Amino acid sequence: MSSRKNRWQANKLPSCLKSRQSENKKALCIMQALFCLLVGAIGVDSNSLDPNANLGDVGLSWQKDASWGNYFVTTLTAYGDQVTLQNALVYSDNIYFARAALQMGRDALVDGLKKFGFGEAMEFDLKLTASSYSSKETIGNEIQLADSGYGQGEILVNPIHMASIYSAFVNDGNMIQPVLMTVKTPTYWKEQVISPNTAEIIRNAMKEVIEREDGTGHAMKIDGLMLCGKTGTAETKQSQEESGATEYGWFACSTTEETERPLEVIAMVKDVQAKGVKGYVTKKVRNIYSSYYQLP
Repeated sequence: MSSRKNRWQANKLPSCLKSRQSENKKALCIMQALFCLLVGAIGVDSNSLDPNANLGDVGLSWQKDASWGNYFVTTLTAYGDQVTLQNALVYSDNIYFARAALQMGRDALVDGLKKFGFGEAMEFDLKLTASSYSSKETIGNEIQLADSGYGQGEILVNPIHMASIYSAFVNDGNMIQPVLMTVKTPTYWKEQVISPNTAEIIRNAMKEVIEREDGTGHAMKIDGLMLCGKTGTAETKQSQEESGATEYGWFACSTTEETERPLEVIAMVKDVQAKGVKGYVTKKVRNIYSSYYQLP
């Protein structure tokens, strides 16, 4: 896929989204499943994760070994015994990405996140808080590493930064420089953060999220428009035992083919569990694309 940076338009700045660190007024968010794409890309690009390898079905609850005590990583959907990167992305498999992070190792994950701009201030018309992967200089223990694999642990992401990250998957591994006002010559913020081949692998998985009838983003499918996307639900609970925590529904979507009007949208709905509608955020984003491209 050739670069599309000269045809990208500025997106409107969303309202500040507060995370579990709201007391510090930081506009950072827990994105959970949306973050899994980044972990997959880092693993593939660093050759520490084989996208075609089958990690095997371990059920809906998993821990590495007894040293984790009563701590388990859980996931919601059973999808058979082909536990590959693409399937894990399609079905938002937390356990796959926890295992993948452990397989990759702390250094590979941290190095990859830094390459994508974590901990780094992004140039923008308004001041943006930098995304972070830990409250310390590195990811701490094994459980934190596993949790970081599926976007929990201490992972906090600026939504504008995440939009730039996602642009790499449809721009051969190059991250678009976000702007508040349209500029004549759009630029990249970071070039070749991943290879074009890695970007294609992730992009193809994102297509399946929408194209598969049982994909978590299938409600986004629009005839005549090829899209790729990722759904996610993030919880703000402080411990695994906590119940009743606020849930944030996320959906990221982008056009994938050459077009004069490419569009990327990242949307969040707070208290999504109270909406009582499956695919609530996805359907909201679908309305945006249908209107933008004048398609039913």
